[in-house]
Amino acid sequence: MEFYEDFMESGVDYTDSSELALARDQVQMQKMVVALESAEAMHEISLREAELKCYAESGSDEDFIGYVEAANNNLEQKTDNIIKKLWKKVEDFFTKLKEKIFGTNDVNLPDDSEVHMPRVVANFLDKLAGLWAQVKAAIANAKKKLSENPVWQKFILLMATAVAAIATSAFILVTKTDKLKLDIKEKFSKDDTAMSGKKFNGIRSLLNNMTDHVKGIAKKNANSSAGDADTAKEMSKFGTHLNTLVTKVTGPFRQWKAKRKAQTA
Repeated sequence: MEFYEDFMESGVDYTDSSELALARDQVQMQKMVVALESAEAMHEISLREAELKCYAESGSDEDFIGYVEAANNNLEQKTDNIIKKLWKKVEDFFTKLKEKIFGTNDVNLPDDSEVHMPRVVANFLDKLAGLWAQVKAAIANAKKKLSENPVWQKFILLMATAVAAIATSAFILVTKTDKLKLDIKEKFSKDDTAMSGKKFNGIRSLLNNMTDHVKGIAKKNANSSAGDADTAKEMSKFGTHLNTLVTKVTGPFRQWKAKRKAQTA
């Protein structure tokens, strides 16, 4: 149900072709994660079967080792292909995510504009650059599963918190002209805060850099060895969160582009 709830709460418009393409890639990533977890679960059952077979047939230690090796080889054959395909899908997903960030939104917000958003989201975006630097180091220097790294765990938890707030809120673009309107404050909640257009432009660039970095990791793993399965799963989870964040962050740029187009029409 978790994946379904992610979709239902994201507030994404699937009539938009770019959103639909990302959603389809996301589903493919999730299918491969489930297939990988299923293969790993079946491997545990195979090991148990090997143990029981050895007892039933009064087999030797050598017989048991043979059964275990056969089970391990079967798992390796199944998972290598799945992992490579998962990494390729992660790469494809982040390629499309990059296009979504800068594809048709080739304008920066005016420096004197503001973007109003929930305070919890603004606080997260303020921390994002520093957190991402720690996460990159954690990924590069991982000596254990990424999912067990405390830096990664903290980052994903904060991402999930921010995404939960984003899913039920809006980013409202306020230009210099808008500020002259007396009723503009009626649009905002008392829990909203404002971020300057200049700073918000930097957030979009940071999201682009994050996307490029993960895409590079995925490309390397998809084109060489199968890579770390757990890291592939974690990158898939990260993509789900980041997509929701990007959807909201690019919203004000679409608003600004539409305003600019209307002004020049």
